Amino acid sequence: MKLSLIIPTPDSREMVRRQLLYYEREGLPDGVEIILVDDGSRPPLEGNLPGLTIHRTNDFRPWTQCHAMNAGAVIAKGQFIIQSAIDHIVTPALMEACLSSRFRFLRFKREVAVLDDFGRLTQDLI
Repeated sequence: MKLSLIIPTPDSREMVRRQLLYYEREGLPDGVEIILVDDGSRPPLEGNLPGLTIHRTNDFRPWTQCHAMNAGAVIAKGQFIIQSAIDHIVTPALMEACLSSRFRFLRFKREVAVLDDFGRLTQDLI
């Protein structure tokens, strides 16, 4: 495993559904895993995607995103880590750029976009 994408997800069922549809359609590059850290969702989040792990912290306190991110980093198998948020979309193109980079730290340009009901990335709805 080369790259781990860690996303804390407290009770974000609809965003998880849309992101999983997006990654199912787009596919993940070889050597990439996604770790969704379910930080106290009731009921627990579910999803099925090759390369996906849902790690449940069972931590129901508010504002524990940093703890969830660290929990994801502990179980990550990747040599490199991208830490993200459930309302951000890390594209396969960005993952490929990370996988092919010779640098240990990258900054990237962010753009405004949304995932529609079908998990399609679009800027038309903005």
